[in-house]
Amino acid sequence: MQRLLSTLILGVTLALCSTPAASAQVYDFEAVPDSSDTYTVAWFSIYVPETTPTVRGIYFFVNPYSNDSRYIVYEEPFRALVEGCDFALMGGRLDAVDMGSGIGDAVLEALFSFAVQSGHEEVEHTTLFFDGWSWGGQFSYHFTKWLPERTLGFVTIKGGYHNTDPAGDAIYVPGYMFIGENDLPYRIENLTGIFEEHRPLGARWILAMEPSAGHERVTDREILDDYFLTVIERRLPATIPEGEPPALRVIPEPSSWLGNREGYEIGYFACYDADPGEACWFASRDVGSAWQDFVSDGTVTDTVACDPATAQDARPPADHLTLSGAPSLFHGQTTFRYTLDHPGWVDLAIYTAGGECIRTLIGGYQEAGPQAVSWDGRDARGRSVAGGIFFGRLAHAGRSTARRVIRLR
Repeated sequence: MQRLLSTLILGVTLALCSTPAASAQVYDFEAVPDSSDTYTVAWFSIYVPETTPTVRGIYFFVNPYSNDSRYIVYEEPFRALVEGCDFALMGGRLDAVDMGSGIGDAVLEALFSFAVQSGHEEVEHTTLFFDGWSWGGQFSYHFTKWLPERTLGFVTIKGGYHNTDPAGDAIYVPGYMFIGENDLPYRIENLTGIFEEHRPLGARWILAMEPSAGHERVTDREILDDYFLTVIERRLPATIPEGEPPALRVIPEPSSWLGNREGYEIGYFACYDADPGEACWFASRDVGSAWQDFVSDGTVTDTVACDPATAQDARPPADHLTLSGAPSLFHGQTTFRYTLDHPGWVDLAIYTAGGECIRTLIGGYQEAGPQAVSWDGRDARGRSVAGGIFFGRLAHAGRSTARRVIRLR
């Protein structure tokens, strides 16, 4: 209650006293911890391009522990990056990575403040892309686990104390995890273990070891910028809604590329002939090719032979892929049933009659055999949807099918 009251007072004060000038592009905010918080420092700066009609998201650059990154809002290369895609650019000085400390709420308070200061109301509800190094990478990962629905993607570079608990829905958030060949073993083991624990579950993650490198930040902006641009292209809806966070798309496994961590060859999902649960996951071929060049130091160019346009899954195909939804007319919940002839990655999502994906029910590996997944009539943010026509869409082994259900008012 105290935090809510403080936030409301802040909003009224800013609205009355801080009407921004057209030339004011950089805004500052310092969060004040309340009695239940354990963080002490949460200072933020944001750059909002003048040419941006609607802020589509925020690129959040995070440095190591208590290492101020607010300078980033004045760096021209980063300004050019966000200007090209109608994003804002944010840096901060933080002293906590545990979301239980209140530091995650401090980020949300900053977004509210920046929405008022800049006159861009959409900033309050926008989503974030994290670029974090060392401790900053740990913060990026922990925030993603805490609020995956507000995270477009994350980059974490060579941290050693990422929380190893199950990642939950964060596995559907694209992530790039960098380790250094000459870094301390505990840092390598921490991120590698998290990747290997979650990738068989369908985590949309990449693990990349930088050859002959220690604990320095990855500075290859081509690989980082291309990854950022690919993720937002595939995750963001075409139109940013007013007054609520955008419904981020989950990138289907069958439309991705995979990379072998031993030989570094890459391949389209349907053509990949090794265990996909051990492979790196790429949102596009270009992202995979850049990873291959980076981890092999430019010595490998192998690609699994395949034409993605006509590819068929190399594993035994299912003769039929059928999906049922019962009851087809429902108030509370309905259950989708299907049978897999062989194990593999499955995507089962709910779409509106207009084709908008509102919730992903399954996005990962499942064993062969009969499956049943219930939908309680709620969207990805837990809100009960209005009555109407919806479709459950099932994708597996290069095939897809859909079943119509009707939610009664």
